[in-house]
Amino acid sequence: MTPLLKATGLGMTYAGQFVALRDLDIEIQPGERVAVIGRSGAGKSTMLRIFNRLLNPTAGCLELDGKDITHAQGSELRQVRRRVGMVFQQFNLVSRLSVLDNVLVGTLGSRRGLALLPSLWRQFSADDRDWAMHCLNEVGIENLARKRATELSGGQQQRVAIARLLAQRADVILADEPIASLDPRSAEQVMGILRMINETHGVAVITNLHQVDIATRFAYRIIGLRDGVMVMDTSADHLNDALLEHLYGDQLDEAQAESRSISSRIINETQRRAGHAVFTQAAL
Repeated sequence: MTPLLKATGLGMTYAGQFVALRDLDIEIQPGERVAVIGRSGAGKSTMLRIFNRLLNPTAGCLELDGKDITHAQGSELRQVRRRVGMVFQQFNLVSRLSVLDNVLVGTLGSRRGLALLPSLWRQFSADDRDWAMHCLNEVGIENLARKRATELSGGQQQRVAIARLLAQRADVILADEPIASLDPRSAEQVMGILRMINETHGVAVITNLHQVDIATRFAYRIIGLRDGVMVMDTSADHLNDALLEHLYGDQLDEAQAESRSISSRIINETQRRAGHAVFTQAAL
């Protein structure tokens, strides 16, 4: 099977000095669910930004469905970014637009030439609007369609960003620390939505995470980067303390403590909500 994404000898050096990524060889198959873990500065964000071609690699080759996209430009680059979508830590919504209009932006990647003109004045077709509402329904916030993006919580904004990728019919979702700025409940919801999209739509999802245990609960495949080099590519079931120690070194205790703390808050919040539901039912 031809990989959906394939990197060969991929590298990134900033300003000719700092090596952020070195000799990366990796294949991502359609429908995979992958978590990328490692210390801060390991090259995780750099890798995803190259996959989306927000960064131009300084070495190696990147292919999409067997086609070299390493130096894609113009319309070819726009097509790459339509198929390989990105979810950012800070959401990257257009604050002055409504939730619905932000999602409708996701339909622009499939337009060409004169077909773009009406959408520049937000004159989208009824079919486009129906599709955008369907995508909002998929992530559970269709009731917020008319609100401005700035009126939403962080977790809600992240769901709008994911709905936008659904609207553009991306084949790959790259999520760069998608829960880093979210509260535990919102983090749980966002990871659940990414899992749902992977399972029901067959979209490949690659996400960078600091929290090891969340990564193992979310993904089948775990990739570890250290100092710009891939030092681990294994299944979640085979991830063990020896591999984690090799990956994190003297930061392992800190990484595990952060994971336990976040997971504990998620579990406590889930139990609190369940208890509240039981109490409400009893009261009725």
